[in-house]
Amino acid sequence: MKKKEDINLYVFLTPISSLDLLELEEPECSCKDYIQVNYQSVVDFLLEPTIQRNITDKTKFINNFISCTIIV
Repeated sequence: MKKKEDINLYVFLTPISSLDLLELEEPECSCKDYIQVNYQSVVDFLLEPTIQRNITDKTKFINNFISCTIIV
C-alpha cells in the first residue's frame, strides 16, 4: 500500500473583504508561501460544509462560531 504524502498548507487569515481578497495578486503577508484567506471563506468552504455533513456531535460548536462571527 502506498503511503500518503504529508502536505503542509500555510494559511494567512485576514479580515479583508472577499472582493478585496479576489483582487489581490499575491498574499499580503511577507512569506509568499502562505495562502491568504478571509473569515468568510473559512465559513463558506470549511465550516458550513462540515455542518452539512454532520460528521459528529462535536461539530455543533461550529454553529456557535458562525453565529458569533460577523460576516462582512
